[in-house]
Amino acid sequence: MTSKKVLSGSMDLLTLKDLKEAFKGKRVVLVGSAPSGRLNKGHIIDQYDCIVRVNNYKVKGIDKYGRHYDYTAQLGNRTDYHFSFYGGSIRKTPAELKADGIKAHLCKCPNAQCHVTEWARKNNQTQGGDFRPLYRRRKGFWIKPVYIPQRDHYLELLIL
Repeated sequence: MTSKKVLSGSMDLLTLKDLKEAFKGKRVVLVGSAPSGRLNKGHIIDQYDCIVRVNNYKVKGIDKYGRHYDYTAQLGNRTDYHFSFYGGSIRKTPAELKADGIKAHLCKCPNAQCHVTEWARKNNQTQGGDFRPLYRRRKGFWIKPVYIPQRDHYLELLIL
């Protein structure tokens, strides 16, 4: 793991090599954040070596009406990694992620401008392909090491 200055703040950065090593030989489950996830069996999810949860996953807490909920029977107890694009719609807080015991943040998007379509250029809508503002807005958010894909690797994945 390397520690680097990113966006005027310090964060511990994971390389792709670090990430591959963390998952090597392990059973990994990616648990989405859709309400249909409550149809799962939590005890099965918890049996995996690495549990990656996506975006605004909810396992237990208090909803916006003050009602307590607990979906651990359906969604399991553990969260090892948080995977997200970390845009404005992501409401997870550092305190929640810390309480959930995450080991690392896994970012979907690179800290770069990746792709701008001809239509976007023509209509002056180029910010959609630029992910740098996402990370600037999240300064101070990162409580654990962070994996941010390199621009070229991200583009390779999009082509798949």
